[in-house]
Amino acid sequence: MRLTDARKEKARVQQSIRDALHEHVLLIANRSPDEHWRKSKPAIPLLSVGVAQGTSADDYRVAVRIARHGYRIELLNRILSKHRANDLHVQYVGRVFPLGVGSLAQSSGSSVSHYLTGAGTIGCPVRDVATGAVMLLSNNHVIALENDAVPGDPVIDPGRDDGGTSPANTVGTFSRCVNIDFSGAANVVDCAVADLAPGIELSRPAGAGFVYDPALPPGMLSKTSVVKKIGRSTGLTTGTVTAIEMEQFSVDYQNGPATFQSQFEVTGVSGQFAAHGDSGSLVVSASGAAVGLLFAVSETGVAYVNPIQNVLDLLGIQLI
Repeated sequence: MRLTDARKEKARVQQSIRDALHEHVLLIANRSPDEHWRKSKPAIPLLSVGVAQGTSADDYRVAVRIARHGYRIELLNRILSKHRANDLHVQYVGRVFPLGVGSLAQSSGSSVSHYLTGAGTIGCPVRDVATGAVMLLSNNHVIALENDAVPGDPVIDPGRDDGGTSPANTVGTFSRCVNIDFSGAANVVDCAVADLAPGIELSRPAGAGFVYDPALPPGMLSKTSVVKKIGRSTGLTTGTVTAIEMEQFSVDYQNGPATFQSQFEVTGVSGQFAAHGDSGSLVVSASGAAVGLLFAVSETGVAYVNPIQNVLDLLGIQLI
């Protein structure tokens, strides 16, 4: 399909999901009192939808990602049967988690966190559009405690899980974030910035085989785009964009599940693209243009990334 047709089919798939799940919930609500109900099993599938690569360079399909089948395979099959198999790219990815949670080995001095907990990755230096100050970019769940940080809270390098403490390892203070909405409304970013402490200079991400040029306009991604990142846990990795415009997928944060839309999906070229602790990594294109901010990974190793322009616009910052 052409991209425009794939987007139209994506909308139809989303409607099929809504219709089928609505009917299923009504069926459950109206079951007779003597019907046995297995409360230990999830009731419904958990699906997200995007746009994926087709069979050729100018061909697209609807990406259907299954985070949970809910032991309702017949319901899932009923949804998918309403659409042509050749128009769909269906993949089980498992539950999706933020990448900043977990205790793994420190990597290349890129570890960072709020002073109370965790370990993630410093993305890159950015400039506050309003004040001109240079700031540190990472994820909300890495340096903002999933909305719970207070401006002025210490940000440390290395992160808490890597042995960092405050004030000894303080490199900045939390400034602001885009709050993560846990009400069920769709989120588009998981991002935050910190003010640098006096005397701290933050270099751009760099390394052999990694090119980043902040002077390039933020990259526009398409399917099959090759991207790279340098993260605290897995270092330099290369991946392929396997889906764009991902909608309706849930990320399991410590504060509860949050729904995201307009994200892109990356699959590692050789092994996983990312692991826990890589949250906040800047993702760049093959030419070195910034394209996104890494924030989540599924149980099967599929990574999810915020488009960088959304991050810049919502935080009021620019790349430097």
